Amino acid sequence: MLQNRFSSLTLKLVSVITAGTLATSLVAPAAWAQASAGQPAKSETKSDAGGSAKPAPDKKTRDEARSAFEKGQKAFKGGKFADASESFQKANSILPTPHAEYWIAMSLAAQEDKLGDAVVALEVFLNNPDKDKVGELKVTEASAKLSELKAKQAGELQLTTEP
Repeated sequence: MLQNRFSSLTLKLVSVITAGTLATSLVAPAAWAQASAGQPAKSETKSDAGGSAKPAPDKKTRDEARSAFEKGQKAFKGGKFADASESFQKANSILPTPHAEYWIAMSLAAQEDKLGDAVVALEVFLNNPDKDKVGELKVTEASAKLSELKAKQAGELQLTTEP
């Protein structure tokens, strides 16, 4: 009887710990996203002793990246995909963002001779943990474009043999 009661208490304790762990793991991502959408969380504002926290980019850097990004958008809308790709890559090198990664990939995908590069760029974008910041529609479009390009690559495979 005592052993049965002990098992029951152990089972309840394990259940409570498991439920608490699950609740914490479900709430933490939402809290993290909420903190990054507005002001940084308190733990983010203090740099650690190793100094690994990156300072926010200054206005000049943001303006330079924005200018390159806008130049890329203009080129993309005008059908100048090579120029667009270069501008988006410049913007991303100045200030890396998932938005720039998305447009780099789409600019490359629009160029017939850059399909292999487009596949790599789409995979980079889709593996970015911040990809959702560009919006669900663009993530879906990128995923569909990746599937399309991979199918196209597979369809272009040619084998030649010599007797």
